Amino acid sequence: MDDSEDIKKYTNRVQTIANQLKMNGGEVTDLDVNEKILRTLTMKFDYTVAAIMESGTNYETKSVEEIIGSLRAHEQGINEKSKKIKPTEQALKTTVVPKLNKKYGFKGRDKVNNNDRGQNNNQQWWDINKGRG
Repeated sequence: MDDSEDIKKYTNRVQTIANQLKMNGGEVTDLDVNEKILRTLTMKFDYTVAAIMESGTNYETKSVEEIIGSLRAHEQGINEKSKKIKPTEQALKTTVVPKLNKKYGFKGRDKVNNNDRGQNNNQQWWDINKGRG
């Protein structure tokens, strides 16, 4: 089975080959088809295959349709989860704040005048931006 192939196409292909073998005189049982399908699945079905093989209802007595139904249900669950996990694109808004420290002598929390703890800086900025300075 290819990674791009879904269960329905794959099992149809295996059943077609089994039917051709039967038409040419080969002995192919449901157990042979079940084992072939379960052995040749991709890794994303490993847990399902293990559950089918170790379940209380033995896979040897299940029909091919029951095995295919279990696998299709698992594949549908995988597809549902992958639809929810798809990454979404986001646009983030950015704003540019002009650096006031070069033009007006601000240095963050540093003080222009050691005595006023920077309050004069805030007043200067306010006056300049409001057109008072």
